[in-house]
Amino acid sequence: MGRRSEIPDRALAQRILKRKIRCSPELQQLHRLHCVLLVGEGFSCKDVAYWFGNSPRTLERWVHRFRKSGINGLTGEQRAGRPTILKRNQLRILQEDIDKGPDAFNYDQGQWDGKLLAAHIQTRFGLTLSVRHCQRLLREFKLANSRASG
Repeated sequence: MGRRSEIPDRALAQRILKRKIRCSPELQQLHRLHCVLLVGEGFSCKDVAYWFGNSPRTLERWVHRFRKSGINGLTGEQRAGRPTILKRNQLRILQEDIDKGPDAFNYDQGQWDGKLLAAHIQTRFGLTLSVRHCQRLLREFKLANSRASG
């Protein structure tokens, strides 16, 4: 008998795979196709949603869009909300700046905080972000770094 395949750190693997899917419109569509296919095979939206880490309501919307528009209904839709201020390349540069630390830019503080990062972004990119937004960015970058090194 064959051995059952297992993934050692399932939670970490799931986070990595979900992040990869979110970064690619093609992979997002493929993910939606797989989910709709399983519903088409007779599995419930609730079960498929649980297996793939989506909400059952999301699966229901995908199935509805597939019935209405076919495969084209599963492409990425326009998102509500404010458009991002920092572009991808600016976020990459900002991540590098944060990794270097404030000393590399001759700031008096030895550690980044929201206020200092907001001033840095204004100087570096000519963009105004709230202190609260900069605090969120710092937290997100810290989490991304801890995942990458862990």
